[in-house]
Amino acid sequence: MAGKQKPSTNRVLRIARSTPLGLARYDLANTFTAGHHLQVLSSALVLLGNRQIDRLLVLMPPQHGKSSMCSLYFPAWYMSIWHEHDVILAAYESSFAADWGRRVRNLFRRRGRELFGLAVDRDQSARNWWGFAGQAGRMAAVGLDGAVAGKPARLLVVDDPVKNDADAHSPVIQQRVWNNYLTVGRTRLQPDGVQLLVMTHWAKGDLAGRILDAEGDRWHVIRMPALALAKDPLGRKPGEALWPERGYTREWLEETRSVLGDYHFEALYQQQPQPGRRDIRGLISWSDVQACARQAGPKVGQPDIGADIARAPTGDRNVFAIAWEDQVEFIVRPGQDTTITTAELIDLIKRYNARSLRIDDSTFGGGVTDNIRKAKREISSETPLGRCRIYPFSFGGKAHDPKRFFDKRTELWWHLSQEVEHQRRALPADPELYEDLTAPMMIHASTGKLRLEPKDSMARRGIRSPDFGDAAAMAMYPKEWMGPRVWSMTS
Repeated sequence: MAGKQKPSTNRVLRIARSTPLGLARYDLANTFTAGHHLQVLSSALVLLGNRQIDRLLVLMPPQHGKSSMCSLYFPAWYMSIWHEHDVILAAYESSFAADWGRRVRNLFRRRGRELFGLAVDRDQSARNWWGFAGQAGRMAAVGLDGAVAGKPARLLVVDDPVKNDADAHSPVIQQRVWNNYLTVGRTRLQPDGVQLLVMTHWAKGDLAGRILDAEGDRWHVIRMPALALAKDPLGRKPGEALWPERGYTREWLEETRSVLGDYHFEALYQQQPQPGRRDIRGLISWSDVQACARQAGPKVGQPDIGADIARAPTGDRNVFAIAWEDQVEFIVRPGQDTTITTAELIDLIKRYNARSLRIDDSTFGGGVTDNIRKAKREISSETPLGRCRIYPFSFGGKAHDPKRFFDKRTELWWHLSQEVEHQRRALPADPELYEDLTAPMMIHASTGKLRLEPKDSMARRGIRSPDFGDAAAMAMYPKEWMGPRVWSMTS
């Protein structure tokens, strides 16, 4: 029969519609590897969607599929069944929540008609507020610090209510997140509504900790550590990895522990925040950076320029920080060859009459530094370029205070954190800058020295290189700590 589907096709579609995990397998086809932990999670999400439980708390390691399952495939599966229900998807900030809203919407654009007979409403299709054509239900994607418009929801999903470790340990932010959860989330939930909270359990006083203390008996909790403990809910032996099929083997996890330290690993990967002294912390808090985003007045003093140079032509970027005594500006340029980058920096030196240029010449900046040194020798010392001092940095080199800091980059960022904490200079109100400055962690190395989290460790957490932060740290580094190696007209 011409229009009839084969039984095998019917079975595939039936499985795709049956559970969040079935939908994920269908959508991702051969690129998806489902561990046993995702099967258990999917079963719990089905119980929540069918209202056999009404509150589910999911505590799992990063990059183990919890957000994709809970903030993409579960809301999509739920809305395919209860398409007259309103859904709220909330996170620490609106842009993060809206990104998940966009992914759910786009899933229905790809698969909605073939699987569920549903189409996205063209008149209401924004990533943070959308619904189906001819159906009453809508999805609102919001930040916990914002307002939720529309009807009360029947499903509330909260994914990552705090940005990072530093904010999670701040008593002020802990209280703010709790208040926002109650006022923005809980008050918009209908009496028969269900809740899903997905997060890293950073601290005893974070949102998960408060919920467990206040009403833990009301919540169904899924806690799956990266390395199994005694009485593991999946039946693993102690020390067995949660998702080795995806490369997160026991060896990889132990190496990650050695880089992050026990405190951070226990919270991030084992979901067991530890009391007492922390051996790693967020170096710069989100709230401190926001406090620096004030209206800047007239520029004071002669600026210093910090230059983080990209490898060209990889699509990476050059970031230049121009630091006056009272404020900092940033200029971003595409990664170019050394000749073009040299010309751009010389132009900045002349335009701003810069006092100094600080540049990381341990990698791709070395050629730029050599070019500028050559240009200085060919001009008068009375010109802006002739007067400008050139300070080459080696991020992996020796710190000014080697007893305290593991390397020069750690020392650079520690001083940057003091500048931000004490609000000594105004910073642009730029979310990308905020993310860069708050991303790295500060580790207490085994030697007792402070060490900034390495870039490869950040990459394993899914975080890019903090180019804005590196440039700002060089621009604001104290001149008296520079050391004797200065390229001037006499060098």
